Amino acid sequence: MRRLKQISIKRYIIIGIMLSMLLIMLLMLALVNRLAEGAIEEDVQVFLINEMVDASRNFSFKDGKFKKGEKYKEDVDDDEYLLILNKDGEVLYGQYPENLNPHVKINRGRLVTVKGKQKIYYMYDRTSRRLSKEYGDKIYTRIVVNKQNIRSEYLKIKYEGYLMAAIILFLVLLYSLYMAKKITAPLEQMCRVAENVGTDDNLSARVDYDGRFEEIRVLSEANNRMLARIEHMFQVQRQFNSDVAHELRTPVAVVLAQCEYISEKKPSLEDYQEFAEVIERQTRKTNEIIEKLLNLSRMEQGRIKVQYEMVNLQDLLQAICEDEQEKSGENLNISFKLEPIEAYIDIQLMTILVHNLIDNAVKYSGNDVKIEVGTRQVENKIRLWVMDHGCGISKIDQKNIFQPFYRSEKSRNSKGIGLGLSLVQRIAELHGGRIQVESELGKGSTFTLILPVKKEV
Repeated sequence: MRRLKQISIKRYIIIGIMLSMLLIMLLMLALVNRLAEGAIEEDVQVFLINEMVDASRNFSFKDGKFKKGEKYKEDVDDDEYLLILNKDGEVLYGQYPENLNPHVKINRGRLVTVKGKQKIYYMYDRTSRRLSKEYGDKIYTRIVVNKQNIRSEYLKIKYEGYLMAAIILFLVLLYSLYMAKKITAPLEQMCRVAENVGTDDNLSARVDYDGRFEEIRVLSEANNRMLARIEHMFQVQRQFNSDVAHELRTPVAVVLAQCEYISEKKPSLEDYQEFAEVIERQTRKTNEIIEKLLNLSRMEQGRIKVQYEMVNLQDLLQAICEDEQEKSGENLNISFKLEPIEAYIDIQLMTILVHNLIDNAVKYSGNDVKIEVGTRQVENKIRLWVMDHGCGISKIDQKNIFQPFYRSEKSRNSKGIGLGLSLVQRIAELHGGRIQVESELGKGSTFTLILPVKKEV
């Protein structure tokens, strides 16, 4: 596909305005010309009628001839001629201009244009009732004037109209260019902010817009939200890198220490067994971190396919809790409120979800851990919850705890790297459900998984 040539918005708007103004000017000139021509024709006709009426009053028919009065003066020098015609168009009085064809039929009440050999004339015919009565038959008066002479004053007015139209359009163009500058100024500011982000890594820059245009305000706010989100993501990523480095450095340092001790000393068989247990424990911890990172990456990329099957939730949750009980020992007390519910789920993913919720509850519940695990079906929704009586989560942290790598200030010294709840949320979404949290500082938290009831297919 052919790529369009890039052009700045400001230049694009200015070119568009200028072309639009040019088109409007041409249309206005055509309209002014049309209206002016119509007005001129009408005004000329009124003028000729008045001239003809004044002139015909000075004529009379006596002794078989048409005679003019003393007050009438024919203005031949200005190419203005008055003729008296019979009904057949024959001239009874007056004469045509030398270069004009005398055989022009009568057009009563109409202004016509007649071409001579060198000039163009206006011609207008009118019935004279008084002269017709005196003559005894129908008489017409015809006035013939040079078109160029009579139009000269009107053309001056017409050209003044053109000039006024051009001035008005020029003022409109100036105002349009001013508005184009006001519109593009915040867009140019956005471009500068974007360039600064790309060159100076200044993610704190924002666009300040207090203009009148709603669309630009929405665009600038969206741009600021995007920059704020990117800045937050970079901060979270930097924190994550620090957390991952810290979490991985500890087991690796322990393993290196054990290896160095073995190479420098001559440990006994019991020491070897102890070192092996330490190395295994730290290796498992490292593997757990890597496994969570891989799972989250696969889910984010959509590379995990959900393997649905009908499962008894009561049996699955009791089995998971038994594993957690064995792992945590006697300091973990789990109570159940389980209804006999069957759900169409992926067993492996749901096991990861519940393990993470219980691990999360154990981390923040102190030494004496009391957890409640329950299920309930309400209409077409299945609710699965894990409730603890730990330290609780603040309202601010509740908005962020499902973001990857996020850890609240209170959880900095606890185990984990902030991936467990992100996995929980992604698994819930893969099942078409959602996860919600209810918590109060100092009283504990309840995480609830809400799943739609699905039938086996």
